[in-house]
Amino acid sequence: MFGELESLVSLICSVVALGSTCYFWLVRNNRERQNLQIHALGALNGRMVLFQEDSYPYDNLVHPEAEYWIRYEVAVVVVNNSALPNAVLELHTWLANQSLEWQPVHCRHTTEDSRLPINLAPSSTTRLDLTLYMPVSERGSTYQDRADQAMSALGSERRIRLQVQTISGRSFRFDILADAQRVDPLLRAA
Repeated sequence: MFGELESLVSLICSVVALGSTCYFWLVRNNRERQNLQIHALGALNGRMVLFQEDSYPYDNLVHPEAEYWIRYEVAVVVVNNSALPNAVLELHTWLANQSLEWQPVHCRHTTEDSRLPINLAPSSTTRLDLTLYMPVSERGSTYQDRADQAMSALGSERRIRLQVQTISGRSFRFDILADAQRVDPLLRAA
């Protein structure tokens, strides 16, 4: 009788040990897998720029139909939810135009901290200040016309698509909303 009870207790302990080992292995494996997120930190602001205001797109970008460029500025935060470090090697950007079609735009990293590659520590965030350039063929006559033209080139919701490629080759794509009426929860926490 005592031998059977000892065998039963031993079997139950073995099953509990196996179950807890599997559970903690799965939890750890889930925490260590790549898990990036991107959130907007404010509104997307834009205006058409002339050569004397910002020569970068006129000197460095080529587009067959572009006579002028609209510059949009936005701050985003990249969140590494993994328990392991990660690195962002590439960043591709699109803006939703008036017809809600995604238009690829040139992305310029405006601060030293925003330059690629970006190393992300485990369970950390990194702010990116981005300048996006969209080609246009006409320009407004006044400063306010150029600002209005820039914002009317986008849809009613200021949607940005960002795709990042990590050091392992995995790509993450995010569609984020960056309009003035929306306050990001990360901004409220600050």
